[in-house]
Amino acid sequence: MKTKIVFLTLLSIVFVSCSSLSEKSKPECFIKRAALDVGSGSTKMKVANVDTCKNQISEILFDDSVNIEFKESLAKSSRNVLGKRIYDKALKELSILKEKALALGATEINGVATSAFRKADNGRIFIKEISQKLGLTIKVISNDQEAQLAYWGAVDRLSLEEDEAVVWDIGGGSMQMISKDKEEFPTYLGEMASVGFKEMIISKLQNKSVSKINSPNPLGPITSLEAVKKAKDFAAKDVNEKMKSIISDRKVIGVGGVHYYSIRNQVGSDEYSSEDIDLALQKRSNLSDKEIDSKYASTEISNLALVTGYMKALNIKKVKAIKVNLADALLVKPTRVF
Repeated sequence: MKTKIVFLTLLSIVFVSCSSLSEKSKPECFIKRAALDVGSGSTKMKVANVDTCKNQISEILFDDSVNIEFKESLAKSSRNVLGKRIYDKALKELSILKEKALALGATEINGVATSAFRKADNGRIFIKEISQKLGLTIKVISNDQEAQLAYWGAVDRLSLEEDEAVVWDIGGGSMQMISKDKEEFPTYLGEMASVGFKEMIISKLQNKSVSKINSPNPLGPITSLEAVKKAKDFAAKDVNEKMKSIISDRKVIGVGGVHYYSIRNQVGSDEYSSEDIDLALQKRSNLSDKEIDSKYASTEISNLALVTGYMKALNIKKVKAIKVNLADALLVKPTRVF
């Protein structure tokens, strides 16, 4: 009897081991890819080992961002174009990122460019010239494509049910909220975002010129409250009824730099309520850019006002911030865009 039990135990171990081995992808399934998220305020790059048979990232090899102020450069242009100074900076920074990707063994480098390039009269020509000069593949995508990439990046990362969450992405020049409802993708595509909201504070609340002033800081407690009200009122009018009806009942996943780096770091948690943000805003509203000590200092405090204003207007109880940007979805499946 004991011999039979031992035999059956060994047999089950062998079966489990063989099953585990069969689940592993073959070496030819793996490829090293790099993906660029060329945003309006910052450019992100990720390099990863990707399992193309399972359509999943197996290992992140590199993940970093650089500050290239496309949106601010465009705001200062009297002709609504991206000029030579920002072109030269972009060329230099993207060249450095490309070399890092190649050094890590990336055989594919794909990228997407977002809001600033949609708005600039020379946006598509600008990114095409840089792409050709550096031998990169970067495509200007629509606001709707931007929303869907953020959505799939979050769903892939968290293994969520497709209709379980709303993904909220805030960039330098645009904002997206997206979910899935049966075969549809309810979406909010907003033009109020990190840099634009900061510029609104400077021009409307502080009565200063954005062509001369880059930062609203220190914001101060009174202007902070006014900024929250502006964001709340704008969200109440601008967000469509479909999104309003579902967002308060679903998990809200915050992706992109505003949620993961700005709000998360200032609040001190990757999950936050509007009350948590209000407290951080109250504590930090008198800080200058120097005291904030961040390469994105000019938008840090205004980001708090923007996010809490939207949360109040839409009755969002909590946001869970995760480290996902448009590059994640591109790494897994470039055919979503290309």
